[in-house]
Amino acid sequence: MDWVENLELSTIGLISLLVIFTFSLVIQWFIKRSSRNEGEANSLDQQFTTIGYAVDGQPSHDLNQGYLRSISEQRLTLVVRGQHHKGTLLSIDLEPVLGFDRRQVRGKVIKSTKFHRGQGSWLLTVALDPKAVSGEA
Repeated sequence: MDWVENLELSTIGLISLLVIFTFSLVIQWFIKRSSRNEGEANSLDQQFTTIGYAVDGQPSHDLNQGYLRSISEQRLTLVVRGQHHKGTLLSIDLEPVLGFDRRQVRGKVIKSTKFHRGQGSWLLTVALDPKAVSGEA
């Protein structure tokens, strides 16, 4: 009967080790996930040019922060926090963008899609209005 007790104890020991190992893996996963979310803003700063933008009707001194991905004379794409629906008018400050002849542009959101990095980030495609442009300010 000793071998039955030893078998029961070793089974309980193996199950305990398995539970502890699984618990430690879950904790490591949560730590890795939370550190990735904290570093998201820093990595966006390093990859893209940070610009300011205002939704139509928002005071111009209270700019939102966005990250410019691409720009041309007709449209631009930027990553922002929070969703802006198709048709939303934006005023965009391009002061930090080197080599672009306009300092401030206005445009309309033509496409809004969930950005794959992080929670609450959206990729906006904005059609620029060539008439509503301020030059060298």
